[in-house]
Amino acid sequence: MSSRQAGEVNAGRLIASALADSQPSWITLPSDGGDVPDELRAAMDVFEAGDRPAGRAAAEWLKNEAFASYQTSRTRLLVAEGGVAGFYSLASAHVVLKQRV
Repeated sequence: MSSRQAGEVNAGRLIASALADSQPSWITLPSDGGDVPDELRAAMDVFEAGDRPAGRAAAEWLKNEAFASYQTSRTRLLVAEGGVAGFYSLASAHVVLKQRV
């Protein structure tokens, strides 16, 4: 087993442990969706951020885009009582600005 594979297994165990713990904790979403324990995937699928447009958009982004955005962002999840209670994502990007002459 390579060190990367060992790290992925350990990350999966840590995530599963955090979901099972009664105390809230922050975890980093793994960069590869294939490394995500089924329990976390299920918790993300039922995550709701409120019934307003911003909340619905945030929940949809987490469910559908978070894994695809791993090259430009890091997403942290607050897990509590076996589910996802909240999240934030920090993204980096750059835009080339041009001036019209």
